[in-house]
Amino acid sequence: MHDPELLHLLASTDPTPDQLRRIAELTDLHFDFETAKVWYQKAAQAGDQDAADYLEADDDQPTPDIAELRELLIQLALRKIAASEQGGDDPHHDGR
Repeated sequence: MHDPELLHLLASTDPTPDQLRRIAELTDLHFDFETAKVWYQKAAQAGDQDAADYLEADDDQPTPDIAELRELLIQLALRKIAASEQGGDDPHHDGR
């Protein structure tokens, strides 16, 4: 995964609610919904109505802080990069 927009947004020290939602959207695209869901929750809690509308989650569940989420995404991205370099991401790659 090399998404310059996602990397730029993750580097933000104080993301806006719509930036948090965009992180969620890109996370959903590149990784999985369960990881993205936490970002949607953060965006909704920060006041992004689109994120709030998108979620069907229970508000009682605590969400990790942004630093923890950023670290999780970095780890997922590193795993995905390593897999793609080894041909694990490309079913047509034969290892040559």
